[in-house]
Formats: sequence, structure tokens, C-alpha cells
Amino acid sequence: MLTSRSGYTIVELMLALVISGMVLAGAYATYTALGRVQQVQQARAQVQGTLTPTLNFLARHVRQAGFTLLDDMLDPVNGTMPAAIAITDSGNACCDSLTLLMDDEDAGNRRRIRFYVLPHNGENALFMDIEELSGGAWNMAEEAALVATRIDDFQAEIIATGASGLPKTVTLSLVAYSRRELAQNRAYDRPDWLPGNYDFTRNDRYLRNHMMLTVSARNVK
Repeated sequence: MLTSRSGYTIVELMLALVISGMVLAGAYATYTALGRVQQVQQARAQVQGTLTPTLNFLARHVRQAGFTLLDDMLDPVNGTMPAAIAITDSGNACCDSLTLLMDDEDAGNRRRIRFYVLPHNGENALFMDIEELSGGAWNMAEEAALVATRIDDFQAEIIATGASGLPKTVTLSLVAYSRRELAQNRAYDRPDWLPGNYDFTRNDRYLRNHMMLTVSARNVK
């Protein structure tokens, strides 16, 4: 006696497997693409989280540059304040350094603060030295205080002087990069943005961003 059996043929099964594979491949591609977008967004947020507070920190010190303590006769307690802003140009390389002079209202002495970039644990970082004037000599009060990590470039340019002819307004430029590498290489090119500086390029898996800020020393007349 013959019986009827229902089921799938080998061709139907293979076709179903092919279709399922295509659906899974599409889902995986979408998941991977979304993951890369999220990775880029996180890296961009990390870089922005470095640039904004670092530039604000630098700007706060530039605004205070030139502050001079006066005695009851309105004479400078620590002598005449020379140029309160000085920049050492790095030429065609990383990085410039920025030196600021100001009196400390609480301690009553004069301070010299220098910002500069050096290698740190396999990456570049922004550091700060603080010197205090005592007995006519500068003494190191705080050396190589870490300000920010993952700084690829730091440039500064004096763009205006006060009525005294001393530097008053400076433009600060920072390039920072992400903590982690991305899935693919990214070419970064920041062209020569001011005279005397250089064309900064990189091609690796890190995300980079560039931010500039112009700030004036309130105490330089």
C-alpha cells in the first residue's frame, strides 16, 4: 500500500538556507554599521571633552596674565610687570609653548606659568610649570603638572598688543585625538592656519578634532 509523505525537498531547504543567510548577513552588516557610527560618536565626544575644558583652562590663565599687585602708594609690589604673554614658536613641528606672568593675590608673589607639550605614557600631553619669584630669583613651585592627555598639537599666536605695546590678545589652537582606535583609518589634515606654523597631517585609526580660541589678557593695558 502506498502512503503519501509531505515535506521539503532538498532544493527547497537549500533555498531557505540561502535566504536565511542573506537576511542574517544584512542584519549583521546593519549592526556593524550602527556600531561604527556609535564608535565614531563616542570618539568625537571624547575629543570634544578634551578640547573644550583644556582651552577654557588656558583662557582663564591668559585672562589673568599681567595682574599686578599694588601697595598703598599704588606702586607695584613685585616691581614693574614686563610682557605678561610670551610664546616660543616650535617652527615646523609640535609644539609651541606659552608663558604667562601674573601676581598671586593670595600669596603676594609673582608667578610665571608655562604650558608645553611632551610625550607622556606613549602619547602627547599638555603640561604646566609654575615658578614663583622670591629674592629676585625664580623657584619651581610645581613642575610638569598634567593638564590634558592625547594632545597632538598646540599652537599659539599673538595677534594684538595693548596701548603699552605689550602682547594682549592671543589665539590658541589645539588638536586632540580619541582614546581608542576606530575600525578604519582616518585621514586628518589641518592646514597652516596662521603664519609661522605648519601643515599638520595624520593618517591612522584615531579620530581627531581641532579647536581654536582667541582670548585677551584683561590686565594688560
